[in-house]
Amino acid sequence: MSPADEDILHQWIARRDAEAFQAIVQRHAKMVLATCRRILRDATEAEDVSQECFEALVQATGTSRVKALAPWLHGMATNRSLMRIRSDARRKDREVNFAAEQPTSTTVRWNDIYGYVDEAIAQLPEKLRMPTVAHFFYGQSHGEIARESGIPRRTVSKRVEKAVELIGESLRNRGLGVTAFTLSSLLSANL
Repeated sequence: MSPADEDILHQWIARRDAEAFQAIVQRHAKMVLATCRRILRDATEAEDVSQECFEALVQATGTSRVKALAPWLHGMATNRSLMRIRSDARRKDREVNFAAEQPTSTTVRWNDIYGYVDEAIAQLPEKLRMPTVAHFFYGQSHGEIARESGIPRRTVSKRVEKAVELIGESLRNRGLGVTAFTLSSLLSANL
């Protein structure tokens, strides 16, 4: 260790002299950061690990732990960078294993989407909303709805079909891929 490094390190360790620590950082930060960048190949990760190295120096309590400042900081940068790589690899393995263990079913359940369905129904024009609510929430047949409303049964069926189509479109716009058949089944199951 150069005399200047030795003196500055002693000032930091013995007296916790902030100017001495600043001098250490100014003198060695580029080397520490460059070491971290070479190993990690990621500028942001390198900056984090570089900062951890200087935090370790802050926690060093005696000169016995730090014999020569530059090699100690280089070793710290190397070890911490390699630990970060191993830690990231273990985390990625855990994420892959977790994802593999999750059910792959994309079955949509009523509880997952009912709020969105109710909102989509509320936005339907009255002529579509009325037969849809009567059919799916009151259990009325298309014939019963036709008799009560005074419109042909075929018109009721087309309106309910159109309403289901629009509700499905509203759900798809929210990123919920639900087929018309699935949506009809979910609405019918709500009865």
